[in-house]
Amino acid sequence: MDIKVKHTSVGRGLGWLSDGIEYFLGNPMGWIGALIVTFINHMSISLVPVLGLLAIYFLPLVFGYFILLSVIIGSIYVAYKDCFDVSGTEST
Repeated sequence: MDIKVKHTSVGRGLGWLSDGIEYFLGNPMGWIGALIVTFINHMSISLVPVLGLLAIYFLPLVFGYFILLSVIIGSIYVAYKDCFDVSGTEST
């Protein structure tokens, strides 16, 4: 199996930034609302003396793990969806 690297121009990074800004501007209140909910959750968790401090440090790791896991599963799906049709048999 050969892995081919796609080369892009340096200017594409600016394109990614502008795409992110457009994505944010598509629903800014959703992003701001998520930020506020996260802030309120951190503030309420930090009220618990010792467990709150540990939770604030370790919960982002747990959430990050699940995000990474979903990215890996999605990548596997994307990588192999062209090899198989809907019934699960190998396509030619």
